[in-house]
Amino acid sequence: MSNKEYWEQLHSNKRFRPRYPETEVVRWLMKKEWGETSKVLDAGCGAGRHIKLLAENGIIPYGIDYSSGGVEYSRRLLSESGYQQYVENIIQGSCDSLPYEDCIFDGVISFGVLYYLDSEMIPKAVCEIHRVLKNGGEAIVVVRNTEDYRNNKTPEKCADSVISVNNGNLSGSAERGMVEHFFSKSEVLELFNCFREISVERIVRTYDNETICDNDFIIIAKK
Repeated sequence: MSNKEYWEQLHSNKRFRPRYPETEVVRWLMKKEWGETSKVLDAGCGAGRHIKLLAENGIIPYGIDYSSGGVEYSRRLLSESGYQQYVENIIQGSCDSLPYEDCIFDGVISFGVLYYLDSEMIPKAVCEIHRVLKNGGEAIVVVRNTEDYRNNKTPEKCADSVISVNNGNLSGSAERGMVEHFFSKSEVLELFNCFREISVERIVRTYDNETICDNDFIIIAKK
């Protein structure tokens, strides 16, 4: 089964439609000044939690996701929250081929998306994020790194870091059978070298008395 088919199944389960935005996205959003016409794309919007956050803060939201279930739920969430005018901004598609003109977004969010793409799609998706951003626009991207508990090897190169998840703990059990990509820092820096500025930090969360560790890179990239 493809990752797209997995996510169609997962989005039918309420458990995989989180309601609250990620703290890192909230912080990024609040640090910047946005105008009344600012547009931000959530590339891989899932069930719409960050779409709703954008609308609530006076930013024109756009969203794309390859799961029809995610798109449907995101649209319904906007409509039920009083943002019917933005429903048509949520569409189905793939992050490696964004159906938008060049230089139209002030910001792009890609939280926990790129590591579900294959090795050929990942650099295309990064180039697409760069392409649709305005000059001076900024992207926030979160990816899993090689030290994440779901990874069963420590690859150095892109082609070697695509694996099948088989860890039964926590969310890994829901993702069992999916192909995922775990990033080294050197790979991140190479992928995002088209951006004018880039910072890479870590998000580390531990569970079960620190026996299990979620380990992500948070990338802020300015065009």
